[in-house]
Amino acid sequence: MRDALRVLLGRAIDYAGLFPPAELPMASALEGYAAELRSPERWLLARFVCPAARLAEVGPLLDGLLPPGPPLMLAALGAGAAGTDAFVAGLAAEAAAVEEFVARHRGRVAADQFEVSLPGELIARGDPDAVADVVREAGRTLARRGAAWVLVTLEAPVAGADPVAIEAVIEGIARAGVGLEMDDGWGACFKARCGGAVAAAYPTCEELAQALAACRDRDVPLKATQGLHHPFRHFNRVAGVAMHGFVNLLAAGVLARARGLGSEELAELLADEEPGHFELSDAGLAWRGHAVEIADVAAGRRYAVRSFGSCSVVEPVADLRALGWLDTAEEGA
Repeated sequence: MRDALRVLLGRAIDYAGLFPPAELPMASALEGYAAELRSPERWLLARFVCPAARLAEVGPLLDGLLPPGPPLMLAALGAGAAGTDAFVAGLAAEAAAVEEFVARHRGRVAADQFEVSLPGELIARGDPDAVADVVREAGRTLARRGAAWVLVTLEAPVAGADPVAIEAVIEGIARAGVGLEMDDGWGACFKARCGGAVAAAYPTCEELAQALAACRDRDVPLKATQGLHHPFRHFNRVAGVAMHGFVNLLAAGVLARARGLGSEELAELLADEEPGHFELSDAGLAWRGHAVEIADVAAGRRYAVRSFGSCSVVEPVADLRALGWLDTAEEGA
């Protein structure tokens, strides 16, 4: 396996087996996650995504499904709310639930990520300062409730959205992070949904590229979710929609940061369906003449695209094997 592939995809998948289209029962989802942790592909896995409201279902299953060892890393999912006051109140209750759950299972679980959709009324205002105030409130509420440091991922719709409103959200997240230190116990990133139950839920390459460029310009990392089961952009005949590829997305984050690609070039990269245009070697990553070293790939993963949610690990692995990018003999090395 090439070094650039391991760095680009290492701990990239937040496993979301509880959510559509898989929508597994809790026991089945945890069993699948545990099985992947025992597999040669365990290096791909990051967190187990679980609604804060369902954490109580996890506790009784821990000993039977997960062997003793490192704690189960969780991305807790908040319910969100349409109004800002209800959002803040709900967040406080969910933070307390996370803290209580982690304390009850001390050493067995940790929640170092919290994902939640921003209130619709807040997004519609287009006021970065108002967004920043809410993000700070969220960060302070969640700090040290489930882990020593928590990443708060804040979602706003990208598909069909006003790009000015999205930029205001990203600017607000950036302003909230000014002056933050690790000792503050939290950081924030923007969450982009790349798919859904209907075609209209899939952002265009141009919309996703604009969000990536806005995040890059403001030093705001991005997390993606939904619709990213396959490495490259492709048309899904069953769904009747073109779906984004996770290699496209991760490479776009790396090259946006390291090479300053504008939104037009990023859209072209996101739309590229040809695996041969992407070179992942021991030296680094390249796409159509834009080349970066391994250190740039690692920095892109840390500061550009942090991870992506997927209800499947089997599909990404199968595709990577079919491409010849994963060699069974090398995976466990």
